[in-house]
Amino acid sequence: MDDTNFLPHDVTECHRLLVAAFKQATQLEQKAAAAEQRATQSEQQVTELNRVLNETAASYQELQQEHATTLDELALYKRWVFGRRRERFPEAGQGHLFDLETPANELAAAPTQQPEVETKAEADREVKSDRRRQKRQIDWDKLRQIVHNHDLDDEEKQCSCCGRLMDRIGEDVTRELEYQPAKLEAHIHVRPKYACRCCQDGVCAAPLPSRPIPGGIAGPGLITEVIVSKFGDHLPLYRLEDIFTRYGVHICRSTLCDWVKSAAELLRPLYDLQRKRVLQSSVMWTDDTSITVLGGPQGSFQGHFWTYIGDHQHPYSVYDFTTSRRRDGPTRFLHGFSGYLHADAFTGYDAIYLDSRFAIDEVACWAHARRKFFEAVRCYPRESHQ
Repeated sequence: MDDTNFLPHDVTECHRLLVAAFKQATQLEQKAAAAEQRATQSEQQVTELNRVLNETAASYQELQQEHATTLDELALYKRWVFGRRRERFPEAGQGHLFDLETPANELAAAPTQQPEVETKAEADREVKSDRRRQKRQIDWDKLRQIVHNHDLDDEEKQCSCCGRLMDRIGEDVTRELEYQPAKLEAHIHVRPKYACRCCQDGVCAAPLPSRPIPGGIAGPGLITEVIVSKFGDHLPLYRLEDIFTRYGVHICRSTLCDWVKSAAELLRPLYDLQRKRVLQSSVMWTDDTSITVLGGPQGSFQGHFWTYIGDHQHPYSVYDFTTSRRRDGPTRFLHGFSGYLHADAFTGYDAIYLDSRFAIDEVACWAHARRKFFEAVRCYPRESHQ
C-alpha cells in the first residue's frame, strides 16, 4: 500500500505534519547523541577502572613480594642471631670433595638429612653443652709455684690422750689460683762519667741502652703492654689511661697515642717484610671490612681494613688500612703480585685484573656463591628440594 494515500490533501495540514516529524527527528537525534555520549563516558569509566584495577593488582603483587622478602630477611636475621653459624646441609650420597678414602657404598648408605630448622631454645642448649665440653683444665706445672706451709704449733702436735708428739702421716694439698696485679716500675739508668784530671781530654761514659722511642720515657715493656691491650684486648686508650692512674701514674691518652704511632713506625720494617713475603705467594686471599674512624669534618667516617693472606709456603696475614673502599688501596698493595687472587665480587678488583695483563688470575669466592644456596634452602626448603 502506498503511504502517500494517507497524506492529507491540505497544505497546511501537511506542513504541520512535516514540522512535527522534524521535531521528532531532532529529538531522536538528541537522544542518540546523549546515548552516544553516555556510551563514551561508560567506555572511559571502564578504561579508568581497568587502569586502576591493573595498578591495584601490580601494587598488590609488589606488596606480596615485599612481604615475602621481609619474611625471608626476618628469618635470616633470626637464624643469624639464634641459629648456628656453620653453613652445612648434608645430602644423601653427597661425598666430601677431598675425602677420597670414603667408599662409595658408605656414601650411598648415608641417611637423608633434611635442613635443620633451629630455634632459640635449641641454640641455647647447644651453647650450654659446648660450655660443658669446653671446661678447661688448668696446667698447674706451667705456673709459678708458691708454697704456703700451714703447720700446727708444738702444743697442737701433742696427743690429747698420751701427750707424746704425733707423727706426720701425710698432708692435704689445696691449690689456689691467684692473680698478681701489674705494676709500674721506675728504671733509673746511672752512667758514671770518667775523665783524666791530667790530660783533660774529654769525658767517657757507658752508652745508654737503646730505647724504642728516642728521648721518650716509655720502656719496651710498657709500650708492649699498651699495644697488646689496645689491639689484642681491645681496650681503648682512655681506659688504659684510667688503669695507669690506678697504678699511681697519670699518662694522658694523647701520649699513649704517640707511643702507639712510634711503635708502628718501629715495626714498619717487619710489616714490609711480611708484605713482601705475602706477595711471593702463588695464591692469595683477600677481603675487607669497614670500621668507624674518629675524625674528619663530620666527626667520623668509614675506613676499611683489607686482609691479605698468603699460601701455606708464606703463612702470613697482612692488614692494610684505607680511608675509603676505592680500588687505590688494593692496587697499591698488590703491585708486583702474580698468581691467583681469591676475592669477592668487588668491582674494584676488575681493573686490577685487567691492568695486570693476565698476571693476576681471578678466583671467585665459593663461600659467597654457596651462601645464597644455603639461604635458599633455609627459606624455601620445599622448593629447593624439588
